[in-house]
Amino acid sequence: MRKYIALLAALLALAAGCTQEIDPSSVTLSKHDLSLTIGETTVLAATIEPAGATNTALSWSSTAPAVATVDQEGTVTAVGEGQAIVTVATLAGGKTDACVVSVCKPFVPVTGVKLDKTELELIKGEEYSLTATVEPAGATNPSVSFSSSDPEVAGVDASGCVKALKPGSAVITVKTDEGDYTASCAVTVIRASQDKVYYFCKGELLYLDGEPDPLNGAFDEDKIKLYYIMAICADGQSLYSHEAYYDSWNHEYIFYVCKDRKPVYTINKTSWDDPTMDMAARNGRVAIVYQRNDREYNYVVVVNPDGTVMSDVIPGDYHNMYSINCALSPSGDLYIAASYRDPSNGYHLGLYKYSSSGEWTFSILQDYSYDGLVDISESGDVYVLTLKQKGGYDAMLYKNVTDCSAIYHSPDYFQYALSLAGSHLHTAFLKWGEKAVITELCDGNAVRTIETEVDQQFLSSSESSIRVTSSGDSYIATSNHIFKNGELLYTISNPNWFEGFCIVE
Repeated sequence: MRKYIALLAALLALAAGCTQEIDPSSVTLSKHDLSLTIGETTVLAATIEPAGATNTALSWSSTAPAVATVDQEGTVTAVGEGQAIVTVATLAGGKTDACVVSVCKPFVPVTGVKLDKTELELIKGEEYSLTATVEPAGATNPSVSFSSSDPEVAGVDASGCVKALKPGSAVITVKTDEGDYTASCAVTVIRASQDKVYYFCKGELLYLDGEPDPLNGAFDEDKIKLYYIMAICADGQSLYSHEAYYDSWNHEYIFYVCKDRKPVYTINKTSWDDPTMDMAARNGRVAIVYQRNDREYNYVVVVNPDGTVMSDVIPGDYHNMYSINCALSPSGDLYIAASYRDPSNGYHLGLYKYSSSGEWTFSILQDYSYDGLVDISESGDVYVLTLKQKGGYDAMLYKNVTDCSAIYHSPDYFQYALSLAGSHLHTAFLKWGEKAVITELCDGNAVRTIETEVDQQFLSSSESSIRVTSSGDSYIATSNHIFKNGELLYTISNPNWFEGFCIVE
């Protein structure tokens, strides 16, 4: 009996040493999508089926170790931004499962923003690209937007490119999308040149460089308001203007002579029927010639740099003077080129001199004359440009009354303009064909030709249409255009037209 029992025990022991191995039928990961930030770790759990499988050895791998690594225990470590696939595989049977691991940078909040410029000066038409720096450097959302406080002065696009559109000031602001942090740059837009171009049309407003002069308006608690611009001129450094204001308290018009838009003298006009004939300025002195219809006189007023004033009546018959142009000499004498008719209905061009001591002299330049334009050189030579018709038309240039020569000829009528700058004499002549053609001369030599619309004309006969600066820049005005050195600078549309213009350097 004991032998049978021992045999049975031996058989059972043998059966225990011969257990059957079971391979996995599948392996499943605890997650199939995983989002981590750089530096984070997590452990993926792998479940093998069936539960009684005996061959449970696993192998782990990553398709992008630079993004996410995995060790043989299933520990996943986020290394770099991007995406990787972590795969687990059974060694027995090759069963697999995978997890898509997405790695991003840690969220870094925005703490501020800066611009590379806090102040910026641009010439009209220029561009500058502002650079915005979001802080800190690794901020998760570095997006920004730009805006301008005055898009008509300076515009800005989405990338921060600033474009200067017209003279003035504007503030460019950058704002972060996250946190609304801001930084600003003060932008000043200046003219393309140092010259200030003033002009007026129909008198309502004075314009500076193509925009309404900011000094248009009112003063004295707004009770005295600008009503009309009547004439303008310049001495190179300052603007002089004859302006009408309306006093709303006393219900009356006031006629000022202004320097840089500030009144320096009040003209004794009585009504709008007292027209301004012309005005001139030089070395801080300004002169104006106007009519007083109620007294039937042409008046002269000269305001000296020290504020003293000279005034008088132009000798001669008021009724028979029909065109006046004036200029001041370096010594302060006022010269007036006047077209007039004598008692026998003869037409003449005369030259008045109103000296700084208040004395009058008069010379006849030529008979049956067209209007005259007068200007005076730095050395005191007095030039008068006019037109004479004889076998066509000749531009006649008078120097100091007696010296006369024809400097331009055309078989057809033309308009003329005169300007002296430094030691040079500049003239311009406009005639018409299929187009209006302007020929500009310096000391008698052709400088350039400008073609424009056939309906263009020079300004009135008492206003020269050419102005030349001390640096030699030439400005020419026609009905609707102003040209600088032959290039179109400003245009106004009909029915407006230029009534006067001048240059302040």
